[in-house]
Amino acid sequence: MRRTNKRVRVAYPCRVCSQDCTVEQDSIQCDGCECWLHQQCVGLTHTQFVAFSAAHLQFFCLHCIGIRDKDGFNFPASLSRIAACAPVLSDMRLKAASELQLLQFYNIVLPDVRCVAADHVAVHSPSVAMLRDNSPWILDHFVPAAVQGDGNCLFRAVSFALYGDEKYHTLLRLLTAIECLLYPTFYDSASADYYQPYRVDACLVLSDYTSFTCAVVKNGACSDMHTVLALSAVVQKPIQTRWPILPRDTWASPMTKLVVGRNVQTEYPVSLLWSVGDYPGAGIPLNINHFVPMISVSSATSAQVYDAHDSTQEDESDVAVDSSRKTTVVDERCPMADGRSLPGRFMSLAECVQHLNTETPVTEHIPNGIKENVWFKVSTGT
Repeated sequence: MRRTNKRVRVAYPCRVCSQDCTVEQDSIQCDGCECWLHQQCVGLTHTQFVAFSAAHLQFFCLHCIGIRDKDGFNFPASLSRIAACAPVLSDMRLKAASELQLLQFYNIVLPDVRCVAADHVAVHSPSVAMLRDNSPWILDHFVPAAVQGDGNCLFRAVSFALYGDEKYHTLLRLLTAIECLLYPTFYDSASADYYQPYRVDACLVLSDYTSFTCAVVKNGACSDMHTVLALSAVVQKPIQTRWPILPRDTWASPMTKLVVGRNVQTEYPVSLLWSVGDYPGAGIPLNINHFVPMISVSSATSAQVYDAHDSTQEDESDVAVDSSRKTTVVDERCPMADGRSLPGRFMSLAECVQHLNTETPVTEHIPNGIKENVWFKVSTGT
């Protein structure tokens, strides 16, 4: 028997208290084992009880969702329920809304961000070799960390970079799938609300929205820059991707981007490297098939130490506050004392001319090191 307005028409024993669920009591049926549970026994508030009354929402008890019998919420099963609806986007969207409701009811959230020390990670040797041959300066600032290459490497890389462990990769994929399904216009190139930096990049070749969405819901499916964009919204941090080998006909690869997801307000990005499982050597064509996290050699200044409110720091300051420890740390990535952060985009010609006519400090020499996402004035005498 299925539930009708979440009220049973005959008495069934509640799985929690073993007392009968009668017609006079608000009770809910698990869509997994089909047992009945009293609203109060399962911990549903009245608002939640009413919400789960929607026809498209499913409810699963602690046993069926995996919390009681396993180590936690069964994220692969949740992904599978959405994937089973593919390629019908309307059905996938309804299922994503149902899974989100379950995550919220069981209070499933991402862990606290933690600092990952560069000297405590296993180094990804193929990435190191590739960087030495093509962009050795990156190794002065980042250590490419090894993560498993099983089709989930993007999610594993971000999980490791932010939380110090790859194990949250399936939750990140699930949240990314829900994000792109519930906010389709941001990821659909046919929409007026499509992410503008992708729209104007003629060199960036991406799959259509339906193909992208059907891929992201499959555990182990490969990822692209659309996935990076949705994942940035999930973790609420920009993601800096890099491909170290420059094409012959352009100054930068379209896979080297600072990606800022929907509603992201924080400033310090998670750094990722497009990489390979095996590096055969310089000059040999490569099969780009892996992501690795780039851990800052100065762990105090890596993206991991800043929480979701780090955008409250002033752009013109070289000091950032580590809110988790309530201490102040210096951002040593800034190329020089007088460098100024860019506002997440290139400045227009008019803005450049305006800054030339202000009292912004002038440096006598072009600074060494990373000059990325900053601007400064250099004396014309150099």
